[in-house]
Amino acid sequence: MNLKKRGWITAVLILSTLMTTSIMGINHTKDSTINTSFTSIFDDRNLKSKYENTEKEFNIDEEINIESLMAEDLGIKKDNAKILIIHSHPNEKYVVDLEGSQGSVIDVGDKLEEILEGKYSVSVMHLKNENITEKSNITEAYKVVAERVQEVLKENPSIEVIIDIHRDGGVKPTATMIKNKSTAKININNGLCIDVEVGTIGSLKEYTNPYIQQNLSLSTQIKVRGDEMTPNLIEPITLLSNRYSLYMLPKSLMIDVGNNMDTLETAENAIESFSEILADVLKLDKLDE
Repeated sequence: MNLKKRGWITAVLILSTLMTTSIMGINHTKDSTINTSFTSIFDDRNLKSKYENTEKEFNIDEEINIESLMAEDLGIKKDNAKILIIHSHPNEKYVVDLEGSQGSVIDVGDKLEEILEGKYSVSVMHLKNENITEKSNITEAYKVVAERVQEVLKENPSIEVIIDIHRDGGVKPTATMIKNKSTAKININNGLCIDVEVGTIGSLKEYTNPYIQQNLSLSTQIKVRGDEMTPNLIEPITLLSNRYSLYMLPKSLMIDVGNNMDTLETAENAIESFSEILADVLKLDKLDE
């Protein structure tokens, strides 16, 4: 091979390598824009407030290993897998819209059920229980709904995921423009079963949850994937000290879809984007259109 031809080939190889490196660098830069630090994923202000009158140090961030949570495989089984949608507070409603309509979290659950069953290879059950609780019995409602849910789980052992849909309270709407639609924000809540006098995850003996880490893994992956797929939709995960409805299955999720100042339309827009993120994390197969 003459030197001129050899030099030309070498130049081509170098250029090819530089282009590949450049492309890889661009991809890496794009991926690295997603912040996976503790403070970007979690909101621990509620927990910190409980430590203000104790002498315990607040080190919850040291107990949560984000890399480990992200590494968990959360794909659900393909044979007859089911998702159960529940509402511990089914009476939570949205603001009356301009047309005089007022929807509730049950309507949002209906929307999620419709999307998941219409687009993905998964069966959905929706436990509505509209009369399960009144406003004066908010805490007791978790116990009441759990009794019914446990009956449903015994009757349907193929259920792998429980999603408890709420809406938050607020003084102003959460809605913002996402994908050219006015869309409510979504907040994920994780109960860590913490006795504040002990100060560690899982230390609350009265109300236990064997699935705290699995709950956290599901929430964390949804938050991180959500920030990639639909930025600004999902708020940092609220860390709480109790267990709520999160102790009956490893893949249990409790979410607020908007608040009482949002409309049903903005809440349904939010759950539409959320369903795509959920399907991605659970590795749901998309049905042929």
